[in-house]
Amino acid sequence: PNIPNPWIVDKYKKNEKISNRIIYVGDVSSQNNFKSIFDSIYELKKKYKNLHLMIIGSGNKEKELRDYSKKKKYDFIEFKGNLNHEDTLKEISLSEIGIALYNGNMNYDDFRDSCKIREYQALGTIPLTTNIVRSNVDEINKFKSGIIIKNSSEEIQKAIKSIVSNNKLKNELIKNCLKNNEIYKNKFMEFYQLIR
Repeated sequence: PNIPNPWIVDKYKKNEKISNRIIYVGDVSSQNNFKSIFDSIYELKKKYKNLHLMIIGSGNKEKELRDYSKKKKYDFIEFKGNLNHEDTLKEISLSEIGIALYNGNMNYDDFRDSCKIREYQALGTIPLTTNIVRSNVDEINKFKSGIIIKNSSEEIQKAIKSIVSNNKLKNELIKNCLKNNEIYKNKFMEFYQLIR
């Protein structure tokens, strides 16, 4: 499985979370309906003022989305572009929620194994994902270590609201993410010993 490197991840585990900070890491392209995500968060910001979205990555929709955000005056969105791996892990470690939405349009989606979700979990960032990537969905269901949604603005809003409005649920999900990661941390070390 795609497993984050424990001794790199461990450097960032003690970083303090920024309240209500959401992160997306990946391709900024048409696989996700970013405008719908932005609009959903904007609606929630009317009640939860400190919501903030960090976008890490680039792609063929980046300029269009930057322009859209500027036009809508969505000052809660920060585009960071491409970062190196360690800087990305640092940004994940500061975030409470990690967006990892898949639409199932890629021919490998059924067999995908998302390292992004596991990096989120390793750093106590709650993955918000769709039910496309089976391996990760099975883990999330087993460990209650994330939220699985349909890829719609209503579901995105509902899921984010459920986390930011309920500290008990948020802390439970963060704890379960870290537990989920411990299983894979041990697997990583087993594989690492085999190739040494």
